[in-house]
Amino acid sequence: MFQIARRTTLVQTCFLTFLYAAAPAHAAPQIGVTAALRGDVVRTASLQSGAAIGQMSSGQTVFLGDDIKVGSQGRLQVMLLDETIFTLGANSVMRIDEFVYDPADAANAKLSTSITQGAFRFVSGQIAKTDRDAMKVKLPGATIGVRGTSVAGDVAPDGTASVILLGPAPNNALGLPAGAINVANQAGAVDITRPGFITQLSDANQAVPPSAPVEATAQQIEAVELSLAEQASASIAEELGVDPATLNIESGEDTDGDGMLDSFKGNAVLGAALSDATADGGVTSDNALKAAVALTIFGDELLNMSDSEATSFFAGVNLGGGIAALIENGNFDYLGQTQISELSELTGSTTFRATGARIETRSGEDIGSFSTVQTWNFANRTVTAELTGSFSALDGDLAGTLNLPQETITFADAQGNSNYPGAAQLNFNHTVGANGNNSVAYSMGYEENNFNASVVKQNFDSTVPGYDSSIGFVSLSAQPTGKEVSVNFWGGLSNVDANNGTNPTGSFSESGVNISVRDNEVEEFEAEGFVFGLDRDD
Repeated sequence: MFQIARRTTLVQTCFLTFLYAAAPAHAAPQIGVTAALRGDVVRTASLQSGAAIGQMSSGQTVFLGDDIKVGSQGRLQVMLLDETIFTLGANSVMRIDEFVYDPADAANAKLSTSITQGAFRFVSGQIAKTDRDAMKVKLPGATIGVRGTSVAGDVAPDGTASVILLGPAPNNALGLPAGAINVANQAGAVDITRPGFITQLSDANQAVPPSAPVEATAQQIEAVELSLAEQASASIAEELGVDPATLNIESGEDTDGDGMLDSFKGNAVLGAALSDATADGGVTSDNALKAAVALTIFGDELLNMSDSEATSFFAGVNLGGGIAALIENGNFDYLGQTQISELSELTGSTTFRATGARIETRSGEDIGSFSTVQTWNFANRTVTAELTGSFSALDGDLAGTLNLPQETITFADAQGNSNYPGAAQLNFNHTVGANGNNSVAYSMGYEENNFNASVVKQNFDSTVPGYDSSIGFVSLSAQPTGKEVSVNFWGGLSNVDANNGTNPTGSFSESGVNISVRDNEVEEFEAEGFVFGLDRDD
């Protein structure tokens, strides 16, 4: 599962504790370990005779005097024994000059590093807490004195640089603690005590003092975050193999103040990647693409999800060519689900299709797939749906085949549900189980104030044996004794509009399959497959 915006974790902290216990300061010049390494990261030199020179890997020991260079597509975290963490972006160069740390002798703790090129961020650890002069980070144009804080910056190839004090400021979304830094060179010095403020170093030869601190712009902070791949969009871009600057994901806006996002930005790079992955009615469940579309449609609230919440949110989600076309072709507004009353105003016939959509459990386990075709005939006022697929669940104790050949429902058969009153949605539901009432129910749409009716095409009163039963469009084998198995297949239309004030550009379709197994009304198993934006074939 793609992880959206991860920071320093408890796992990292525990690993640092283990590392310190395994290698106390007096035993060897081992001072830390690499982590979150991506791309080319090379140790070019070291004072430790046994240190391997060349490509590094995550979890590799870092020694005093190591010279480390990050490649053009690389990224690295260096976690030191005192819990200081450096994050280095592409083309960064760093050297650990001095590291003295013994928790029993805090007065003598020292940390000095040199960063001669590239984007960097660090979260200071125990050493910076011992004394205001205990931790220093040297740049070509100045030295940063650290007093327990988090700092980011960027050193250009010519040695000029910018340094930002991070913290809970309006334009800083990193969520890091505030503190203070002193940035000094031979020509002068400045103190930065307000988080979100920046100073510029315009002369690598230190003939010009650091500039007076000013509040960093959103663009300045974003530039550093992109360089460090800290933004979710940068990590997504890396997984898609594109330049983070070209991806430039912009989330939706709530233009009418109803608390729901409804206006979205087009994205040519994302749209093209989606189109390539969803050609000819195919779908994609690629995590990077799903995360990018989710950020575009649902906004930055997704960044606050826990790992388990993100897994559940993305489980069973497949993307179709319909959403690819929307994002690739430009900005658009979402106008909500098509209403039944609007169907009569449409003409002609529209077919939506999807092939090979994954069915997954809420924990992300892949248990099967399905394909579907929906034809909405506005002239005849009917919708025809086809469904094929298979699944295997409950450790193989339940297997099923989905086969719904061209079932047609009229618009007049619209029945009720209070969730989306008046929306055009078709439902095919099949339930078979221990209660002896086994039926296949077909309905299309929702009408307000008619919440409980359903169009029952077939009804079976006989008790279904536990094995090799076949009813309606679902063929089941090895049905668990005493369980109720429910399979629901549905689809719906949603309206979109180019957000330049023109008329609606049309509808896109969604479709889904839900499979659940219950015992005495207690849910024991649930899986689903959902296609957002089926391919449209007018």
